[in-house]
Amino acid sequence: MPILLWYTWKNSQDEIWDSAPHVSANKKILTNHSKNQRDLYSAALLLCTGVCLLAMQTISLSQAQLGQDFLLKFCHACIDLKFGPVYGWWLFAFELFNGMLEKINHNGHDGGKMKVTLLCN
Repeated sequence: MPILLWYTWKNSQDEIWDSAPHVSANKKILTNHSKNQRDLYSAALLLCTGVCLLAMQTISLSQAQLGQDFLLKFCHACIDLKFGPVYGWWLFAFELFNGMLEKINHNGHDGGKMKVTLLCN
């Protein structure tokens, strides 16, 4: 994710702007969170670094502490960016996925048949 953001947001000097992107006058922005690209990129880097550290196959205690520190800094960055407290939005993707699973027709299958039905859809 950070590489894609950097490639999309970089300027001619290969740096990310320290400001919000230009928005045309006829567009309405309904959110009030920060749109500063460098701040958003920094938050994404914190999240990705923390997750990469904590998702390694083998991990030391110091790496676990470092990963936790990165995620804590990410949470503070999100509050500073005016996304609000993390508990207000962090489960959004999981809730969206649960909604998608609810829409799958399982034809009344139960037991092991249900697992096969979900895998086929």
